[in-house]
Amino acid sequence: MGKLHFTFSEINLILSIPLSLRDVGDRVIWHFERERRFSVRGAYHFARSELVRRLASNSQVEFFWRTLWKACILGKVKICVWRSCYDALPTHTNLLKRKVIQEDGCISCGQGLKCR
Repeated sequence: MGKLHFTFSEINLILSIPLSLRDVGDRVIWHFERERRFSVRGAYHFARSELVRRLASNSQVEFFWRTLWKACILGKVKICVWRSCYDALPTHTNLLKRKVIQEDGCISCGQGLKCR
């Protein structure tokens, strides 16, 4: 990856961000889960619900896709977001629906899809 370059006005804006006057230690909190621990599953569900909530009108949908495809992020991340929005990720349920796999059991224990 190349180096990031900021303009002088961007540097001044970044440096003008006020820092907290309190001496509070950093800690990691993922407030979208009850246990406050990050998981890919939780992030997926949050992102999917946010997309549904925010993309109410066609102009917003078009803006979202334009912004996604122009974003300076890895192509595989863009494709993952796109596939997620169209429920096209190769999840166990989707593979069953598309008859790619035949087994209806849990991958871990073989009991059933809702084995937890």
